Amino acid sequence: MAFSLRRLAEVRRSGPARARLAPCLGPLLRLGCGLAVAAAPLAGGCSLFKHVAWPSAGEEVGQPSELPAPRLADNALGFEVAFVETPPRQRDRALEVWRRVDEQALSRESRRRLAANGFRGGVLSDSLPAPLVQWLRQDGPTDRPGAGPAAGEAADSRGADAPRPFAARSTPYRIIRLRPGHHAELVTGPPVPSLCARLAENDGAIRSRTFTAAQCRFELTAQPEPDGRTRVTLTPEIQHGQPRQNWVGEGGMFRQVTEREVWRLEDLAVTAVLSPGQTLALGLADPPRGLGQVFLGGADDDDVSPSAGRLLLIRLAERKTDPLFH
Repeated sequence: MAFSLRRLAEVRRSGPARARLAPCLGPLLRLGCGLAVAAAPLAGGCSLFKHVAWPSAGEEVGQPSELPAPRLADNALGFEVAFVETPPRQRDRALEVWRRVDEQALSRESRRRLAANGFRGGVLSDSLPAPLVQWLRQDGPTDRPGAGPAAGEAADSRGADAPRPFAARSTPYRIIRLRPGHHAELVTGPPVPSLCARLAENDGAIRSRTFTAAQCRFELTAQPEPDGRTRVTLTPEIQHGQPRQNWVGEGGMFRQVTEREVWRLEDLAVTAVLSPGQTLALGLADPPRGLGQVFLGGADDDDVSPSAGRLLLIRLAERKTDPLFH
C-alpha cells in the first residue's frame, strides 16, 4: 500500500503524465488514505465494536430507562381487564361483592336477558369491595380457612380505595388501548372439541346449538362521550369450526383473510357508560346456568359452591378529555 501511494505521487509530479492522469489521481489518493485509516486499528489488535452481554435472569440491569413513558393517543382509551376466580364455598362473600355492584346501570331489558341466560352484570365504583380486592391479590381460588389477610388486617395495604386496584395483584390481567371504531377480543378459555350452547330467546323459547372446535370470547368496543365518560359494549361470541379463507371489503378494496365462523350473541350484548376509574363487572347468576356457565363457569365439582366461577372486570383506567371541554 505504501509503495503504491509513493508511485502515484511520483507520477502526479511528472509533467505529461500529470496532465493525463490528473482527473483520476485525486479519487485514488483519497481511497488509499481511507483504507489505510480503516486498517490501522485492526493492525494494532484493537476492535472497532464493543460487545455488550445481555443481562441474565434476575440480574440488575442498571439505571432505569430515561425514555419518556408512552403517551395515550388523543382518541384512544385505556382499559384494565381481568378474569377473577371466585373462590369455592365463599357464597356469602360473593353476595357481598354483588351488593356493591350497581346493576341498575344496565337497562332493564338487558338485565332480563342476561338473567335468563345465566349472566349477571353491573358497574363498580372506584372503591372495590374488600372480598374482591382479596381475590385480586391471590394466585387463584382457595377455600382454606383463614386464607388471605389475617383477621382485622386490611385486605390491601393501600386500602380498597387504591387508584390502581389491578396493579398490585397476582391474578394476570391485560392493559388494552382501544380506539373508537376498533374492538378487542377477550378469550375466556382454550378451545374445546365440542360445545353445546343453549340460548334463551325473548319469547321464552330455548335455542340449542352444538359446535365443534369451539372457543368462547367477548368482543369489547368503546365510544367516548362528549361529557368525559365512555360507552362500553361487551358482546359474547362463540368462534367455531375450521379456519376458512374469506374476502373482506375494507377501505374501498378487498383483502383475503383466514378466519373461523362466529356465533355472535347480539341479544346478550352488555352496554354501560363508565367514568374513569369505574369498572364493568360481568359474572354468573346464582345458581349458574345456561350460557353464563359456558362462558364464565368454574370447576365442575360437587363440592364447589354454586357461586364459584369467574368474574370479568373491565376498568376504564384512562381516557383523553375532548378538546372542546378544555
